[in-house]
Amino acid sequence: MQKLLFVFVFSLALVSCKKDEVDPVVIDVTELELHYDDDYRFELTQNGERISSSDFTWKSSNEKVGTIDADGIFFAERIGETTITATDGTSTLSSLVTIVPYSTLAKEPVLDWGTNRANVESKEPRERQSSANTVKDGVVTQEVSYKSANEKLREVVYVFEDDKLTTAALLLANTQDVAAESIIFLEERYSFVKNEDNIFIYSDPEKATVGLQVHETIGLIVIYLPYKSGGRLSTESDDFKSLFLAEVRRLEQR
Repeated sequence: MQKLLFVFVFSLALVSCKKDEVDPVVIDVTELELHYDDDYRFELTQNGERISSSDFTWKSSNEKVGTIDADGIFFAERIGETTITATDGTSTLSSLVTIVPYSTLAKEPVLDWGTNRANVESKEPRERQSSANTVKDGVVTQEVSYKSANEKLREVVYVFEDDKLTTAALLLANTQDVAAESIIFLEERYSFVKNEDNIFIYSDPEKATVGLQVHETIGLIVIYLPYKSGGRLSTESDDFKSLFLAEVRRLEQR
């Protein structure tokens, strides 16, 4: 009798413990691919039923790639990866979001500003086609160009001053399709700053300030300059246009 009573009490205790257990909260996707102009609303469920996303605190680990609001809506910004987390103080959920490109127009040039020519050449996969040196006011300027098997890309050019990388450029194919694609290519990799006299300016403080133009003699060109290099340039600087045009003139004179 005592044994039966013990079994009965133990069974009741097990049932009580199961009732006290809380079903875990589940996020609808743990991995997600989007484009730079997409958004996505994350959904949370518990025991198969949706619960309020606003009861959780949301965070993006890389806000350059994308941001997320208090309701769990993610807004993509730029190619890359970010981890989204949602927490209510008790449980934490996460999802890896990858922003993938629409355009793989061309491999971007090496943007290791201030590095030497040998280092750039070790990283540049295209075939070198020409090199020229000039000296002015004691500064040795080297211009090195590479040809491309990519039909959308005519040429890649690097400029070194005293063996330090200062400028890079992509000379793109002069077609309407490539011109349209080049805008998408830059928008999904950089932040748009402004259009100044038909120079479309983009930036990433960690990479470069970039100008896109259809030039009357050179054609479709993308020029990369350091975002900052000893005060030489910042995104909002009025000097960007003059520096951009100076590089265009350099290319014209080749």
